[in-house]
Amino acid sequence: MKKLMIILVLIILAVVALIYVQQPQQTQREVKQQQAEKREEVEQIQPRPTTFVQIYYLDDQGQLIPLKRTVPQLQSTAEQVKNALEELTKAPVEKNISSAIPEGTKVLNVEVKDNIAYTDFNQELEKMGGSARVQAALDQIIYTATGIEGVDKVRLLVEGKAIDSFTGEGIMVDQPLGRKE
Repeated sequence: MKKLMIILVLIILAVVALIYVQQPQQTQREVKQQQAEKREEVEQIQPRPTTFVQIYYLDDQGQLIPLKRTVPQLQSTAEQVKNALEELTKAPVEKNISSAIPEGTKVLNVEVKDNIAYTDFNQELEKMGGSARVQAALDQIIYTATGIEGVDKVRLLVEGKAIDSFTGEGIMVDQPLGRKE
């Protein structure tokens, strides 16, 4: 009977010891999770650094006009160009200001090499007609991208492929294009 009592006490002690040993690990996990949640809360509360870029839209006479937009301040030139072009694809909110960029146009990727921004858009970019509108859209892209320091020219890509002729209007874009100054 004494042996049974000793075995029972040892089993109880072993169970208590196991619970005690596992308790700190669960608490550590909970602490790590709480710390991660607090970091996320702090990141949401603290404003991210922003900067201004010039996005080129069209005035009521169809002339390019730069408007300032706030975008996240990023490290690489390619990220800056991509943010600026993504802002360009949004419809302007100002009166008497428009854009020739077709609705639904998305910036897929931007790479900058040797001061040339290789700008990759979805196929919506080419869904427009009229040589004046096509030229205006092209100018909007070129002027917006070359407004970023470190970019002198732009090479258009659609769905990852370099294009030689922009839309059905036959505007040649077979090489990097810069501003008409």
